[in-house]
Amino acid sequence: MHKNCINIQTNQGEYMQQNEAGKPIAGFRNASGRLGSYGLYEPSFEHDSCGVGFIAHLDGEPRHAVVADGIQVLKNLQHRGAVGGDSLTGDGAGIMIQIPDAFLRRQIKGFTLPEAGRYAAGMLFLPSDEHAAAVCRKITEDVIAAGEFTLLGWRTVPTDDSTLGHLALSTQPTVEQLFWRCRSMMLSPSEKALHPA
Repeated sequence: MHKNCINIQTNQGEYMQQNEAGKPIAGFRNASGRLGSYGLYEPSFEHDSCGVGFIAHLDGEPRHAVVADGIQVLKNLQHRGAVGGDSLTGDGAGIMIQIPDAFLRRQIKGFTLPEAGRYAAGMLFLPSDEHAAAVCRKITEDVIAAGEFTLLGWRTVPTDDSTLGHLALSTQPTVEQLFWRCRSMMLSPSEKALHPA
């Protein structure tokens, strides 16, 4: 990152950096289409990775467009995923979004969610063997109880395994969600309390 520089917005809406004398240092994108130094971004730190995309709106407002863009990123990164010899088994991929409160309220049966922000959700990939899955559920519930949180309930997540290869099917987990009540609107203490588990 350049020292003693300021960021300005050009008439075209692109961001540039200028030094103290007002001389442009780097545009948000240079002539080759690559990002120049900007804010916390420094192109010299670029290197290959396993394929990660990040889409967000800084205002935190939920938007379906963010989910749609996230799915497009996954499609664009398909070539980066490890694929088995049967071409149908891979490392798996997904998107992480904020809790879709309205959607979950329509889907959950058997218990009631408190107001948005007063509960947390965990996504668990449990063994397909029911006895082993029950042991995992019990351990998870014990951790929640030890953290003095209130268990609300479990939800089995619908899955579609119609495109999985035989190897993936042989190790496919059961996907379940767990919900618990938080004492405050701040979810970070809940998350911190569950990290040792």
